[in-house]
Amino acid sequence: MAPKSAARYLPAAMEAARHSSKGVAHATRGQNISMNDFLNLASFDMFCNIMLGHLPGITDPDIPTNPQDETFCQAVAIGLRTNNDLMYSTYHNVMVTKLGIDTSLFKKFLSHWTTANEITKNYVLALKDLRDNRPEEMTLKQKNSYANQAFERQLVDDSITLEECESLVAGLLSAGVDTTGNMLTWRILHMAMHPEVQEKLYQELIELVDKKTGHLTEDAISTAKTPYLHACMRESHRCGNAVPVVPIKTFDTPIEVHGVTLPAGSVIAFDGYTTGMNPDLVEDPTEYRPERFLKSAVEARKGTPSEIIDHAFFSGPFSQGARRCPGSRVANLEAHVFIAQLVLDWKMSIPSLKHWKDCPYGQDTLTVARLPKVVFTPRN
Repeated sequence: MAPKSAARYLPAAMEAARHSSKGVAHATRGQNISMNDFLNLASFDMFCNIMLGHLPGITDPDIPTNPQDETFCQAVAIGLRTNNDLMYSTYHNVMVTKLGIDTSLFKKFLSHWTTANEITKNYVLALKDLRDNRPEEMTLKQKNSYANQAFERQLVDDSITLEECESLVAGLLSAGVDTTGNMLTWRILHMAMHPEVQEKLYQELIELVDKKTGHLTEDAISTAKTPYLHACMRESHRCGNAVPVVPIKTFDTPIEVHGVTLPAGSVIAFDGYTTGMNPDLVEDPTEYRPERFLKSAVEARKGTPSEIIDHAFFSGPFSQGARRCPGSRVANLEAHVFIAQLVLDWKMSIPSLKHWKDCPYGQDTLTVARLPKVVFTPRN
């Protein structure tokens, strides 16, 4: 997706982020819901607003919720985590893919994934019905939504059927919730553990608030206007890469990589984490210092071995080239908007931790920080 195309969805993401920020302290107070689960719900609100032009508002206590929306989020989260368990289990792989026997774990995955897909199809069909039969009732947000734009393209490109278009939108909606939520856990962890970083970022963001509405302007995610916000996100990725190992590959024939011949049958994976934590390349690598990614620091690294951490392949968890995540620009947009809104509204802290490295983590859809209780103190 081109940057200009992704920018179309910025107003929808910002609207959803404002509602989620309003609800975060209410939702997580007393651990009524874990921060991890809240982030999945917030991701759903943002992505649904982007995909369909519809804000469910399940993170805002002042908006009446549709039980279907919460069912969808639960089904996606459980389905994706179950699928992850299936992928890494030799037993289930053999039983399901080789012997054609549906194990209990596979049935659990299928049940939740079917539920999620049925709900997403309802979302898509409702938008299409509005578009086809009552176009005058469509809001600008709905017209600019990803689903509506997909329908527009489908009308002039018969290489994809309407059913395929609907499935594409449904698949993206399902895939974009848990993954973005997982990535945000690391952003929240690092921000909450460093009040001095929050304050510096707040001072940057407060200059970009619209005086009439009190809302952040769209300049809030501009690299030129918010260099410190972008540096924070880059440093958080270096410290807590949600996808530390990317594609695992096997080869049927020998292959040479940098002068080393790997024999046929080799299994390799690309490590995107340890380089950024190498003390020979990064000073005090376990310390969270966004200043490492400000323009002056990047310029100072040029021509040194340390400049490798500025390579495009280390800039985010999305890979590059033909296999780059198709939703990467939208996911980045969501993450920047959400963190910016939280820092504008709240001071965050995690009293139970002394260092971000003390936070437990695990493997769900992506590598995720298991956040303990996060305390939110209102700024105003």
